[in-house]
Formats: sequence, structure tokens, C-alpha cells
Amino acid sequence: MNIVITLPTELIAAILDRKKSIEVRSKLPLYFDPNNDVVFVAMKETHKIPIYFTVKNFAVYDSSYMNDEEIANAASVPVKWIADYRTGKRFVYVWVIGYVCELTNPVFAWNALQMTTNPQSFIYKDYHWEKLRVFRCFASWQMTYDDMNRLMQPIKRQKDWLRKLKKAIQ
Repeated sequence: MNIVITLPTELIAAILDRKKSIEVRSKLPLYFDPNNDVVFVAMKETHKIPIYFTVKNFAVYDSSYMNDEEIANAASVPVKWIADYRTGKRFVYVWVIGYVCELTNPVFAWNALQMTTNPQSFIYKDYHWEKLRVFRCFASWQMTYDDMNRLMQPIKRQKDWLRKLKKAIQ
């Protein structure tokens, strides 16, 4: 099932500028299928969903996996933020961003997902993300050529879905 998260404007800009390649969260989404689902990103304090992204993989982060500086750099946040966020938690989860798609109409996406408020952590939404019009898509800098062939490609998936829908109508 798809997920909606909330991020501030500067972190959304960092994703679009290919500076942010991971999302750090304290919870792992149990009902999320990386082969079929996407993560919609709501802009904090607005009624807009400007982007969605696929998840390459989930990783458990503790001090033996990576240091705070590496995580902070990939997440585009200060090192102090990572250290403070990890305080009191045994470990946190790293969501590695795969493909990123910028939507043509962020307000329409908000309404299509029937959002009322921005989620605090994340919420599940059952919605055919293929219906949404995309301005552009690109792979995050953590993606390799092998990943591009192996992982779900949103634009190809959207075109196949629309083609299948068109055949069903005819």
C-alpha cells in the first residue's frame, strides 16, 4: 500500500536537486511493497503533494552500520539532527530513495489522495499512483545501472498501466 509522508520545503528541494538520497524514519512501513508502491511526499504546512518516490530498499541504522555524518549527508540534515533523532532509540530505519517523480499538479494529488491534514509519521493510502500526471522522473544518486533494470520504473509502469486501461475500454 502507498504511503504519504510530510517533509519541509527545503528537504523536498534537496530531493529534487539530487542531494537527499535517503529518508530517516523511526518506523518501518509493514504494508509497503517496494515493487508496487510509492511514497507520496506532502509539503509541510500546505495542501500539496509535489513529488513521489520509489524505495530502493530499507536498512536498519545503528552506529555500527554507518556513522552519523554519512547518514546526515545523504539525508541532507545536520549531524546534530541525526544524533538528537537517534537519542532514546535502539535503531532507526533508512529508506533509500529510488526513482523520484515530480507531479504536474500538487494540489490535485492532495485532493485525489483525499488528504485532510499532513501526516505526522506516515499514513497508508490505497490509490493508483499511475493516474497522476508527472512533470519529470529521475533516479536518485544512490541508484546504479543494475538497480535501474531491476527496480520498478514509474514512467514505464505508468505507460503500461495506461495502455492496459485503454485496451480494457476498447
